[in-house]
Amino acid sequence: MKLLFIFLTTVNFLWASTQDEQSFRFQGESSSYQYELQSQKTHIEYEYRNETSICYRRVFIGYQTQCYDVINRVCNRGVCRNEVQRICRNVAIYDRVAYSCNIVVRVPVEVFDYDVQASVDIKFNDLPKDVPADEFFKLTLIGEDLTLKVNSSKNLIILFKKNQHESFESNLKKIKVKYEISFLDAFKTLAPLRAGIQNFELTSDAITFDMNGELDAALYVYDLSLVQKRFLRKRKTLINRRLSQNDFDVEAKNRETLFSFPLKKPLERGRFVAELEVGLNIPLKEVLNAEDLDIDSTKDKVRVKIK
Repeated sequence: MKLLFIFLTTVNFLWASTQDEQSFRFQGESSSYQYELQSQKTHIEYEYRNETSICYRRVFIGYQTQCYDVINRVCNRGVCRNEVQRICRNVAIYDRVAYSCNIVVRVPVEVFDYDVQASVDIKFNDLPKDVPADEFFKLTLIGEDLTLKVNSSKNLIILFKKNQHESFESNLKKIKVKYEISFLDAFKTLAPLRAGIQNFELTSDAITFDMNGELDAALYVYDLSLVQKRFLRKRKTLINRRLSQNDFDVEAKNRETLFSFPLKKPLERGRFVAELEVGLNIPLKEVLNAEDLDIDSTKDKVRVKIK
């Protein structure tokens, strides 16, 4: 019996540390929740073991004659014909034979590191007026990794802030986490982005545009680019930056919000291209249900010839 060294490793192996979960439904009836979760932190080590297996080898049996025909083109004094030539050769024949053998396998082993205890305090801020809440939250502690997820009603943009403190006591890791959850009216906040930029115009002294609804301008960011096209010369960038709240005037009128961005220097004669992108002024990593809401920005472009 032969010893065969074959190192077998599971690809993309994931060993799940012990985990704990807590789920709850939020409908606005309570402003805070407290939970205790426990798990164990582990890591993976590998050990090598001998195991009996079945191996295979090639065994020579003998030779076998194999023949085939080859067609040759033969020409003589301008007359050609096909001649068939028989060619034979001896070919070695092998068989696949099984035999018992030992193999060395690489086996993953979970090793205990320490116990984990997570104390979680979740505080909810007030809901927007006349917006119903029916949100299903889930806390998961896997090893020392704590996550909060939500299956949302899509009525709300759910924002969160997380504060975490960790400490050790012997073989126990204590995690204290505070979540602060706040809300925005999803329809009211996202409707202007989904409707897009309206009446985007460029004049010699200002850029103006409208957005649907009487919105809070501070909830959005405004990226503006203004380029002058010059004949047989490189384009000249006049503006390429994110606008601040002090850069433009805002007026709510007839269920719309009107924006006016005055140019510091009036445009001279020429051709100009202005591009504007408006997005939500909130990092998506702070939005707990960003994937459910499909949050995206809106863009528009205008080309103007100033005479």
